[in-house]
Amino acid sequence: MASIMPTVVTLVLRSNASFIELSIRSNQSS
Repeated sequence: MASIMPTVVTLVLRSNASFIELSIRSNQSS
């Protein structure tokens, strides 16, 4: 299980970063 955690954390961080980036783009375009 411990070996899976880094992968899960990386995926979550990537998802959050993508979401934030999309939010910023939406705010700038409006």
